[in-house]
Amino acid sequence: MMMWYFEAPDIRYSSLAAGHDEEKPYTDELIKLAITKELIVMECVLNKPMPVWQMSDEDLNDLIEFLKP
Repeated sequence: MMMWYFEAPDIRYSSLAAGHDEEKPYTDELIKLAITKELIVMECVLNKPMPVWQMSDEDLNDLIEFLKP
């Protein structure tokens, strides 16, 4: 198995909502899409270590609320 170094990004809601550009913040809907689908957001392809999860809408909403301060 080939290994590589990967530094996990900050997943606090404040960091996710800020996105890569202050003029184009991530919305809750974009964060949900990033969790559940392969997604290109604001010209940034999510890295392969980011898994795609299958979860109910209720669980996904709960996760977003959990991430918020």
